[in-house]
Amino acid sequence: MQRVKSGLEQATSDGVITADQLEQLLPYFIGQEDDTQTAKFNFTNLLYYFGGLLAISSMSIFMGTSWALFGGLGVLLLSLVYGFAGLTLLHVFRARDLPIPAGIMAAFVLTLVPLAIFGAQKWLGFWPEGSQYQDFHRYIRWHWLIMELGTLAAGALMIWRYRYPFIMMPIAVTLWYLSMDLTALIIGSGSIDWGLADTVSLCTGLITLLIALWIDLRTRSSQDYAFWLYLAGSLAFWGGFGSLVWGMDLGKLLFGGAGLISMGLGALLVRRTLVVFGAIAVTSFLSYLAFEVFASSWLFPMALTGLGVLIIYVGIWWSKNSARLTDQLHRRLPAELRDLLENRQSSIDD
Repeated sequence: MQRVKSGLEQATSDGVITADQLEQLLPYFIGQEDDTQTAKFNFTNLLYYFGGLLAISSMSIFMGTSWALFGGLGVLLLSLVYGFAGLTLLHVFRARDLPIPAGIMAAFVLTLVPLAIFGAQKWLGFWPEGSQYQDFHRYIRWHWLIMELGTLAAGALMIWRYRYPFIMMPIAVTLWYLSMDLTALIIGSGSIDWGLADTVSLCTGLITLLIALWIDLRTRSSQDYAFWLYLAGSLAFWGGFGSLVWGMDLGKLLFGGAGLISMGLGALLVRRTLVVFGAIAVTSFLSYLAFEVFASSWLFPMALTGLGVLIIYVGIWWSKNSARLTDQLHRRLPAELRDLLENRQSSIDD
């Protein structure tokens, strides 16, 4: 918003628009920035998300534990009724230009899809004996795959129809679940091969991160469709990668180095999720050095202190030269990536 105001004021001083036109335009642009309509962190949006997540979790937990009371057909019908109610509220909020509540309702409807599929399978007799719906969020089972694939299909339809970023949240969680349950399908009914599970998790996380980057490159909207994919992809990637390499001789060094790379990419792409997960990896590596490798060395804390001061000076140097260096870097990047970075930086600056 500050950038828009400065641009209008500059246009006035250059004679492009008059002072009267400036006074008329500013309230219009300010009106577009009504913070009840944007995904900023404020009390109104906190209430929106808290209410939505409460509704989502209550349906998942209550209906999952009460299927025996209603039966498979009852769970299916109740899921359809609640889904219809959710879609009705979605369109009410949409008509009132309330995108955040509308997006939450869309996510609520999408989370009912696996419950409806469970009810249908239970009713038709295709559900394995001894398995309960509430285990969907706790255990790795291959027979969750139909629920997950159905949720992804419904999610693709809803994101195409409504285009609310919060719909990506259940899609991202489902992708994460899918990676683990695919591992169970590949292994079979025997004991879980955790090495394979970690590898699948790593690969799935990396693919999810690449999809998030692709969405970033292809999307020119101010809506952030990639955030939840970055989050779920980071969880899957770092969980699998850490389990695979931490026990190796150079594994912890690889883990810390990958953290630095993630922080660099996060800073380049203006993605705090990548920076946070990278920082956690680097901190884990430093903690290993502090408490295991150099536990009795008095030089190590002094070296870390010196490193911290050096990083501060690097920050000072960067603040003085970042504009020039960033401009030189952007000129060497592909046009799509350059546009992405400029758009992301503009949204942060505003």
